[in-house]
Amino acid sequence: MLRLRFRYLAVSLLVATATSAQKGNSVAPMKVPLWPVQLQLAGAQPQLEIYRPLAAQSKDITVLIVPGGGYGIISPYDRVLAEFFRSEGYPAAIVDYRTLPSHYPAALADVMRAVRMVRAHG
Repeated sequence: MLRLRFRYLAVSLLVATATSAQKGNSVAPMKVPLWPVQLQLAGAQPQLEIYRPLAAQSKDITVLIVPGGGYGIISPYDRVLAEFFRSEGYPAAIVDYRTLPSHYPAALADVMRAVRMVRAHG
């Protein structure tokens, strides 16, 4: 019974965030590479997608979203969460880390780099 309630709550939250995110502004996110371009990495270049709110409602805390996926894929719900936080006035950054064919330490290094960048630049 508790699991059923939790699933209902999770689905309700997801629908509510998607609805409120669609009402917000539709400014495209800014994409910033995590590593210098000269550094050749296997697979896609990891990056941060930065969602900034309107200047009038911006808050001081930046939300860093690290989507799950077990190092093999990246969850498709990250942009919905970023748009929700943007609509609430919080800047949000999504870490687009390396997945397969890269293995375990690569994704962790990307996330650690993203944390350092967000701390340094807010």
